[in-house]
Amino acid sequence: MNQNQSHPGTFSQWEARIPLLLTYAILIAGAFVMIMPFAWMISTSIKPDREIFGDSIRWLPAELDLQNYADAFEQTNMPRLFANTALVTAVAVVSQVLLGSMAGYVFARLRLRG
Repeated sequence: MNQNQSHPGTFSQWEARIPLLLTYAILIAGAFVMIMPFAWMISTSIKPDREIFGDSIRWLPAELDLQNYADAFEQTNMPRLFANTALVTAVAVVSQVLLGSMAGYVFARLRLRG
């Protein structure tokens, strides 16, 4: 039998890859769905008010306007908010590393069934 001919009942290389390609297609679609709100938020943050509240939906602004960021920094205590975020993050990371390493040591030393 010629090597190019497949045996009856066997999968070709293309047929064997279909589940993997389907998985990748689903993952790409899911990533797109998850990223779109973030992209819309960034796009809206650099638009002037008349484009945000206008009748048409535009992903890319006609003109770049960073005034929204300037207003956010002027109307809030942004350095304090950043410091709070950094503190909470540092405490969470240190506690997770400490507790995780202690738990890992215990699991490595214990003889557990299964």
